[in-house]
This record gives sequence, C-alpha cells and structure tokens, in this order.
Amino acid sequence: RMFGSKTLNELGLLDAHGALRFAQHRLLLPFWLPTDDDLMPVHVLSMDTMSSAIEPAVEYLTAPTPCLYNMRAILKAHELSTPLLICANPLTAQALAHAQCQAVGVAGPEGFLPEWACHFDGLAVFLAIPNDAEHQALSKAIVNAFLAAPLPAPRQFKIPPEQTLVEFFSNLVGAAPGASLDVVG
Repeated sequence: RMFGSKTLNELGLLDAHGALRFAQHRLLLPFWLPTDDDLMPVHVLSMDTMSSAIEPAVEYLTAPTPCLYNMRAILKAHELSTPLLICANPLTAQALAHAQCQAVGVAGPEGFLPEWACHFDGLAVFLAIPNDAEHQALSKAIVNAFLAAPLPAPRQFKIPPEQTLVEFFSNLVGAAPGASLDVVG
C-alpha cells in the first residue's frame, strides 16, 4: 500500500462509503500536465466497459475537467512541427495517438474551455470531430475559442461517410506528401 485512505479520500478517489470510486470501471484514462521535468497527474476519467448499457458509463474525478486529454501531444507537435488534432473525446485521441498522430481529447460535460486555446499558438490545428449535428456545438465552441484568442480557426477534414475518424486519420498519416484532401474552412 502506497497511499492511505486519508490521501485517497483527499484525491477524490473514495466514495461516501470509503470504497474506491472506480472499482467497477475497467478503463481508466489518466490526465497528465507536463511540468518542467516530469508529468503531473491531475485528473482521471473512468469507463465501465463491462456495463450492458449501449453507451458505457463514464465518470469524471472532478468537474470541470482541468485540461485536455493527452496534453503532452501539444508539446510533441511543437517539438516536431507536426499538425495537432483536437478530438471530441479521449478514446479517439488515444486511438489516433496509437496511429502516430498528435491528438488531444475534449472530456467532460463542459466541453472545450476557452482558456485552453492559447496552448495551440503556432500549431496547425485540425478538428478530428464528427461532422454530424451532435458534435456541431463542440466544433463551434472550439472555433470560437480560437478566434477569441485570437488564433487561426482549426480546420476540419471532410471525412467520407464510410470511414470512421480513426480510419481516416490513420490512412492520412501514411498518405503521400501532396495528396489531395478535402478540408472545410
């Protein structure tokens, strides 16, 4: 045992009965903020992937979510001068990161907070967010936050309906330089 119940309770990891809040959740996604010499854990998102519900139960450690998921991708995109993708959720960001893309994920009911836009200054930013009605408000909020910063608005690809976001961007990573792509904005 590395942490006592007092520490776990102070971190918000115990419920009102003293049990681990995420004991039934099979997928935990830690949120890290880069520091000068390390990464500092600041948040946890959990999913009950064993649930029989159509959508898995998602629980957030705190609200509002203190940062985007995979913030170190922003540092990596600056370091490598590569485009950065903003995703509608951490799972898409995780899948795209495994496909060698630099991607962050929006998490929590509050969506994209305007104060986060400043982290994207100097980057080529694209929205890896579905072009459907359900996600239009999130896309608009992100674009408005960038414009208010003031930064150039992120661009969005026209993704063929037969492809998922992950399939599209995974294929894009392997596309030949100069390949023609449809972009919105």
